Amino acid sequence: MAFCLFSPQDYQVFQRNESNEGSVIFSGTVSCEITHFTVEIFEEISQEKIEDITWEHQQESHFFLQMVLPAGGWYIARIFAFSKHDKSLISLRFGVGEVFIIAGQSNSTNYGEELSEQSSGMVACFAANTWSLAKDPLPGAHDMSSGGSPWLFFGDVLSKKLCVPVGIAITGHGGTKIKEWLPNDEYHGQSEEKKGLFNWLMIRIQQLGLQGFRALLWHQGESDVGNGTKQDDYFCRLKTIIAKRVNNASGIFLGL
Repeated sequence: MAFCLFSPQDYQVFQRNESNEGSVIFSGTVSCEITHFTVEIFEEISQEKIEDITWEHQQESHFFLQMVLPAGGWYIARIFAFSKHDKSLISLRFGVGEVFIIAGQSNSTNYGEELSEQSSGMVACFAANTWSLAKDPLPGAHDMSSGGSPWLFFGDVLSKKLCVPVGIAITGHGGTKIKEWLPNDEYHGQSEEKKGLFNWLMIRIQQLGLQGFRALLWHQGESDVGNGTKQDDYFCRLKTIIAKRVNNASGIFLGL
């Protein structure tokens, strides 16, 4: 019996809202003999059952269910698909917490001399449309850097303080100047190695979706200081990047 789950993925983090809740989507494809689904959700540590929902399947090739859950995790989801003669099960972890996109130059990616390790087990990462438990080097950097990052420490501290899972999606490229992050219609001087940085960032934003992350953390500026970029020029270029991004996605922009 065919049963393919698109969402949630193992270790996916859904962004919580101002009410300390998050919309969790269950979706995928199934074969036509499926008659109904059941989704059971447990809190991983306490094993407390949070939700138990059953619904009939309308003989379509896909399914979709959206539910609102309180911030927390990891949760364990058990998704059952039933036919007249059989049943299939997919089990995975997910959470409702805080998600951040990281952009900029070297310290936004994997340029540390040593690989770091998370201690909380509550930090996940997102890249190439895939979630996983975070470990260095983090996937998703435009420069494909392979050293250590500061983001596992960041996630550990934030998760401990907020008591929710933390999701990280890095997109940076070491040694980049602010002008190299401008949208393609604003600046055409990027080298082939650094071409398309703005689009690379926007793809990650769009993959996470509307209200899919808390903030974009911007860690960049050293290359401009060394290159003598004027303050007014930096301000105007960063303003252009923020304006273009805001027109295409939600979430706030924070400079580090």
